[in-house]
Amino acid sequence: MSVTLDPPIRVGAHTVAAVARTRVMPFATGGSVMFVAEKVPLAVIVLTDGDLAVFSIEGARLSKAEVDALSPGLMAQAMALGD
Repeated sequence: MSVTLDPPIRVGAHTVAAVARTRVMPFATGGSVMFVAEKVPLAVIVLTDGDLAVFSIEGARLSKAEVDALSPGLMAQAMALGD
């Protein structure tokens, strides 16, 4: 399982990116190997004129600590979206 920042989308003065959890599950059956994957959105990052806001999928604003708890260094990646 990994938590990553999806590529950002820029709309005017706003930069928006999703934080998603991706999981790949391999398994073998009948002499074959198969994979099942899922990607689940966890949060939305909105950067406007240097101001960063992160929201859960339910709409609650997340703190820096909550964002970094999803994946260490995620907040630094989010701040770099404006560069």
